[in-house]
Amino acid sequence: MLNPSVQENIHQEIKDVIGERSPKSTDRQEMHYTMSAVTEILRTDIAVLSLPHFATEDTVVCGHTIPKGTTVMANLWSTTHDKSFYIDSDNFKADRFLDSEGQFSKPDTKEFSPFSSGRRACPGEQLARAEIFLFLVATLQKFRIECGQETTPSTVGEIVFVYEPKRYKIKLIARH
Repeated sequence: MLNPSVQENIHQEIKDVIGERSPKSTDRQEMHYTMSAVTEILRTDIAVLSLPHFATEDTVVCGHTIPKGTTVMANLWSTTHDKSFYIDSDNFKADRFLDSEGQFSKPDTKEFSPFSSGRRACPGEQLARAEIFLFLVATLQKFRIECGQETTPSTVGEIVFVYEPKRYKIKLIARH
């Protein structure tokens, strides 16, 4: 909604790759721009912190001692907004994950972990990625999304347990 040119680029890729049929999860392999945009959506993260974990043994991390039994929560926001990995990290860039040939380049989990990582990574990650792709593509295949009010929605949200946007309205305009 805030990036109409991104919507149009995705829509053009939908027309080129899918046409009028319903999207399939396997379409992701051919839709490089859309996958980059979806990954950028995930990079903007709704999860600020991981679920709480407990240190199973005394350990040292970056010179800090963490005693056994200490509650530990990973700051997921810091990895997806780290300026040493992401130039202009506070802004949405749909093509951020495209290489020089325009191919989707999946980011390294060290710098991109919206679903956490390792043994305690979200078990629903693959389903979530597929559903986000299918929902976005099916929506943009049929509609253009516009602001549903006079003012532009704020990109600054509130941190509750997740990063929550302030309420706003949208309009779905049917594509012909």
